Amino acid sequence: MSRTPLRIALSLALAAVGGAAIAQDAPVRGERQAPARDVATLEQHARDRAAAIDANNDGYITAEEVIAHRDAQRLRMEQRRLERMGGSDGRISVADYEAAQLERIARLDADGDGQISREEFRAQRPGGKGHFGHGRRGGPAAGAR
Repeated sequence: MSRTPLRIALSLALAAVGGAAIAQDAPVRGERQAPARDVATLEQHARDRAAAIDANNDGYITAEEVIAHRDAQRLRMEQRRLERMGGSDGRISVADYEAAQLERIARLDADGDGQISREEFRAQRPGGKGHFGHGRRGGPAAGAR
């Protein structure tokens, strides 16, 4: 692999995983500014993430490794989510899953008017942040319940 494609692949991988950690605390319009971050801590976090993504420890990060790393993180997140819904063995009944989703929807409609406004949605998210029912990448909100 020539140096230029390697630099591009590494830049994309670091931007995908390291940039998300920084962007998570980006203020939403009207919110307080997030506290300052220690550069050394962020740099170490980026190095740790890059090492974790390089699954075969060959010193190169491939698209397959980035995808595998993201998939493993997503699997852990969904397992924790099911546990919070009552699934103790890594699974939950369809009825319990539906009940948890209906409970979440009822909580979101705080004023009971049958509509979920952006304000109601944001009020239910930690720190008042939210993307109106979806996570940053357009899928279901992480950990939403």
